[in-house]
Amino acid sequence: MTIERVLREVAFEVAGEPVPKKRPRVVKGRTFTPTETVEYENRIGWAFREAQGVLLEGPLRVNVTVREVSRRPQHQGDIDNYAKSALDALNGLAWKDDREIVQLHVYVNRHAFGPGMAIEIEELRA
Repeated sequence: MTIERVLREVAFEVAGEPVPKKRPRVVKGRTFTPTETVEYENRIGWAFREAQGVLLEGPLRVNVTVREVSRRPQHQGDIDNYAKSALDALNGLAWKDDREIVQLHVYVNRHAFGPGMAIEIEELRA
């Protein structure tokens, strides 16, 4: 059994209704990411910068807590698509490559009182 030690960590909050990663679209032979996805990933990046986040080095543990307020099932996202939004937004910003992530914990609260996404990133050493 290995005991892990946290060297550095950053935690931050992204306000507003979380946006799950949407699939790329192809129009006239060109592939593009939907605007809603791009805008949300930019919000995640800015929240990281405002938290004074620095480039961390693996191995990394990432915890993502999603708080939804939409009560309509068709507006609820899949857990893996929420994780993908967070990880893609922080790739190259919080870490060089998401291969450095060795632990990922994602929790979706579908009955939250206020919408948002909380992200914690921990740099680990054994």
